[in-house]
Amino acid sequence: MRGDRIAVALVAATLVVGLLAGGVAVESGSGGEVGETGATASPPGDSAPPPDDGQSGNNSTVRQVNPSNVEESEGLGSVEAWLAGKLGRRFERSSKQLEKGEYADAKKVVGEQYQEEYERYSDITDEMEGGSANVSALERARKQQQAFLTAVRKYERTYDRYRAVRENGSERRARRLARELRGISNRVHRRGDSLLASYRTAANVTDTDFAESRRIVANRTANVTARQQEVERESFVRTELTVGANGDRTASFTDPLVVTGRLRAANGTPVANRTATFRVGETNVTARTDATGEFRLEYRPASLSPDASAVRVRFVPDNRSVYRTSNASVPAEIRQVEPTVRLTQTPDSVASNRTVTVRGNVTVNGTPVPGVPVRLTASDEHLGNAITGENGAFVVSGRFPTAVTANRSTVEVSLPLRNAALAPANATTTVPVERVDTAVSLNATRNGTTLRAAGRLTTEDGEPLAGRAIHVELDGNEALVVAETDNAGRYDVRVEIPESAREDGNVTAAASFDGNRGLRPARSAETLAVPTPSGPDSTLEAAVRGVASAPWWALLLVGCGVALSGYALAGRFRPGRDESDHGDGRAGTERENDSDADSGAGAVSETRTELLSLARQQLDRDDPDAAVNTAYAAVRRRLTTEFEDDRPVTHAELYARCRDAGLPDDQLDALRRVTQAYERARFSSRGLSTETAAAALNAGSALVEETERATDWRQTERGMDAGPTGRGTD
Repeated sequence: MRGDRIAVALVAATLVVGLLAGGVAVESGSGGEVGETGATASPPGDSAPPPDDGQSGNNSTVRQVNPSNVEESEGLGSVEAWLAGKLGRRFERSSKQLEKGEYADAKKVVGEQYQEEYERYSDITDEMEGGSANVSALERARKQQQAFLTAVRKYERTYDRYRAVRENGSERRARRLARELRGISNRVHRRGDSLLASYRTAANVTDTDFAESRRIVANRTANVTARQQEVERESFVRTELTVGANGDRTASFTDPLVVTGRLRAANGTPVANRTATFRVGETNVTARTDATGEFRLEYRPASLSPDASAVRVRFVPDNRSVYRTSNASVPAEIRQVEPTVRLTQTPDSVASNRTVTVRGNVTVNGTPVPGVPVRLTASDEHLGNAITGENGAFVVSGRFPTAVTANRSTVEVSLPLRNAALAPANATTTVPVERVDTAVSLNATRNGTTLRAAGRLTTEDGEPLAGRAIHVELDGNEALVVAETDNAGRYDVRVEIPESAREDGNVTAAASFDGNRGLRPARSAETLAVPTPSGPDSTLEAAVRGVASAPWWALLLVGCGVALSGYALAGRFRPGRDESDHGDGRAGTERENDSDADSGAGAVSETRTELLSLARQQLDRDDPDAAVNTAYAAVRRRLTTEFEDDRPVTHAELYARCRDAGLPDDQLDALRRVTQAYERARFSSRGLSTETAAAALNAGSALVEETERATDWRQTERGMDAGPTGRGTD
């Protein structure tokens, strides 16, 4: 009887809800489908390595594997190689877009899409020996690829402007653009050389030879060179420079080399009666030409090597000049001298992460030394660099390192010159190190017998302290959990409250920072009421409290599941069931079951819709990670219904199943985007951007809608297990 079936269903639902409410705690972003704990080492994709479930002959299933819990790097090696290969192929694709002149597409390939995969690679290699060097090599290659693309694109645009201006007959503007092109051309050459060097390093990381990329970069650089030579011929007058030494060819900073020379146009006309700039060795020097183009100047070597046998002199025209540059050399013998570094202003004290500023000057026998580098260090840690001005003075600053734990620090300014005309020199001072006050906040909340501790570690000025250990304790016991602060100084951990801490109905949670590395310790505590081990809160009251605190969508999920379970139980054990149900009535029973299944599918579909709606609300509340977790749960629920095997799978295994089952390419691509975003939201230390989360949510919504509308993609695989009637055989 239908009424009896409904009654039985209600009774079953009541019993199941009573059991579930006390034992199931659901919160956004954690638990169940929405946020499975742990991380995976297997990203989705055609060549993704098979996941290792860690089983050892028993029936337990490890749903996810967190890279931070993997003891041996071999477990991550295949994933690291797979991701490195993907990143390497991006350089090839970017270079091919460059060859076609598609600069925007070339930059996009190594832009945001690259960054997402790079962050996943970085998270994996953090757990591997030598991983940081590989990460640095790839990041350096990406930046240099971007810089090369930018320089080449700028040259192309400026060259187009130059051609248009020249065709309009504006010689002056054309000459100005020609000089601008010269500077950009030099930049293209420098960036190209750096990029080729980065390719060689990245090839060892990605197992990609970069042959095609090297060819394209070399060809594009050669093309810029050829164009610039044409521009130089069209816009400027070629010059000839002759130089020689006047008197003794031995030179030092205290005994300058006297250079005489003549500057003429290629046709012999002197570049007369003007102030010209010459690059002599490593220094710019100005001189006045006479009516015949002759000039005289003095050169004081500073960073030039004492092993040099000649000094190079180059004419450097200004931006308004019609002349081209020209070069010559003068024989010389360089002698090394001792400079003096003097500190004129130093700090009274230093402190962790505070700016240190030092002023001073560099001289040789009282003569200022301009244009040489100086280096600032504190306790042997590099802080910053500067260049001396025309009067030899410098101002150099940098942040004091957090790793220094001593009470005093040696601050040093040095000339980082090696094998130069100026010998190494330095000046030092010792200053006290002050310890900086810190503050740690604590927000402790309880869900059943689980305590969540979250907060932030900052200096007294509110500056976040990243990468510091926070010890979370309960009732003054030794640390139960150690958390590490992120870039914003935040931490967030969960602790299971032991029975011994619940005996008096209260527990005191404390978060503390031990105050190492020049930082003072900090501590914060908070007391919460907790259920006693034998109290009523452990049974019915806990169940009621669990239901009351659960989100509405979680209750909806549980309610749908309970209703379906109860209805199924009622159908199986309803009174008055006779043998005819198994005989001639088989077709009718099958129709009833089909109707029940349709009803259940509709309820599950509504659940997926609610999840997607919740995900959009989370995104609107500026919580992209939670939004992606919820969206992935909806997608996962939709796709797992297509498989008769109900064993739990990782997200990588689900992707592989859908791919092997023939999910259309556009839907498989949508699943890939949602899965990759889910991986980053769950397992990366870096949060998702709102844009990335929105794109993943849109892809997930479309995937759910399309797969519910068209389910024929699974028919082939289902047919493999079907009998003559199309139903699975035993």
